[in-house]
Amino acid sequence: MTRWANDDEAKRWNYRPDDPVALNPLFSWPPKPLAVFRWYSGMWLQLSTVTLSVVMAGLVWWLFMPPLESMVDWHWRWMLSVYLANLVPHVMIASLLHLWLYRWRGQEKRWKFYTRDQARDNGHFTFRNQVHDNMFWTVASGITIWTAFQWLVFWAMANGWAPGASIYGNPVWFILASITNDRN
Repeated sequence: MTRWANDDEAKRWNYRPDDPVALNPLFSWPPKPLAVFRWYSGMWLQLSTVTLSVVMAGLVWWLFMPPLESMVDWHWRWMLSVYLANLVPHVMIASLLHLWLYRWRGQEKRWKFYTRDQARDNGHFTFRNQVHDNMFWTVASGITIWTAFQWLVFWAMANGWAPGASIYGNPVWFILASITNDRN
């Protein structure tokens, strides 16, 4: 019997992992260097969602982001480039995940926390459709707002009002900041 057996709220969910969610051991006391090494090697030294995300972000940055020098003045060209660099990969990944998980039922209901399908004709949603709501609010709210913050930060960096660390100018600090800020 799992630890979820007497939890009425947890019984509503389909998938319940047996183990609790592990936390990053980097900041645990006393220090556990071997656990830290295993944690980061499991994140960064194998093909995972984290490494694929980093590779995709690097490719998008390298291929599609305009140079910082072009961001000194507010101009629709560089602003559109930044917006599309955020929008296109997100739409591609979300679309592929939706197709795999919901349209083609690639993993059936295994590992699905909530077994019901996406809601349709439901008044809880702005467009009475959960998928359409997810798409609209992700693009209209999420991607647009984070892009606006990026515009402001890039513009401030280009004008020398905000510091910036690049992989070219500060490779050690850039990599250290990247690996210690993971959320998994």
